[in-house]
Amino acid sequence: MTKYTLHDIHIDPEKTWLMDFDEYYGGKKTYSKYLIEPYGPYQHNELLDTVYVDPNHEMCYHEHTRGVETFLVDGGSVLTEICGKKAVCTKGDIVHISAYTPHKFTWIDAGTIWRELFQETQMGEDCIANLRFKEYNKTEFDMAKDGQSTDSLYYTYTPVTEEVPKEQIYQIRPYNSGLCIYRFEGCELRQKVARWETKGHKEIWQLCMEPGFQLSWSAQNPFYSLFIVQEGSVEVRIDGMEKFTAKERDVLHIPTHLSGEITAPDGAVLFDYNCEGFGLRAIEELYSLYAADPEKAESEAENILSKHKCYVHGRLIK
Repeated sequence: MTKYTLHDIHIDPEKTWLMDFDEYYGGKKTYSKYLIEPYGPYQHNELLDTVYVDPNHEMCYHEHTRGVETFLVDGGSVLTEICGKKAVCTKGDIVHISAYTPHKFTWIDAGTIWRELFQETQMGEDCIANLRFKEYNKTEFDMAKDGQSTDSLYYTYTPVTEEVPKEQIYQIRPYNSGLCIYRFEGCELRQKVARWETKGHKEIWQLCMEPGFQLSWSAQNPFYSLFIVQEGSVEVRIDGMEKFTAKERDVLHIPTHLSGEITAPDGAVLFDYNCEGFGLRAIEELYSLYAADPEKAESEAENILSKHKCYVHGRLIK
């Protein structure tokens, strides 16, 4: 950790978490690690890892009345049922759920890892409040609904759903696809979640970095960065810290006004979970220029990114 920060910048989920706890749904166990508390006006970047210990762990059909949920299957498989359709998600797939979207999950494999990102839900506080209640009111607690939010609507029926390819369910973002995909020298960018899906707050991108590709930003960056190392490893330099290596599943939660670089010497895949700048606007403009005149695109890149409040730059180190 560098000076003037309130949290860990490099989060190794095997070693670093704020708290951990067990929950039970229908008598089946989950084990959660609470990694990042929500903050800011959008109460964003709340992050948990939940392991579904038992196989065929089922959550009833329900919807939420507030907030945004983004789930990453980080191991195992999950049957996802949304709006009359169902499909199995596997490692690397993202499921993005907005308020008032009815959905149901069944975590099929024992040990399935479910990485949870929340905006404006305070999910961790709901879970912890239920744990407090359970601890001191054991006879009144319904173990079948342990951890369920009071701001959610739980249905008493089971919906009829048709099995379809996961690509046919809009809320599922398969690992090797994107809402849009842009290919630049050294990196492919896949938009996983769009700004119109986060109340205009931010975007989520997948970065497929070739060997030698580097991300960098200056101390003028006014936004928190939240990167997930999904494949491979990266070398990281951040003001006030010794250089370090972040491996697969590690989290990089970087405060504002610190310069730094993330380099993939052997290639890597990252998720950018907190693109608050207008990434799609910037990339579309850059890509149109890049397709017509790559040299001009390179010379104009900094101006275009700055115009759209994108402070993280990328380049292939020769």
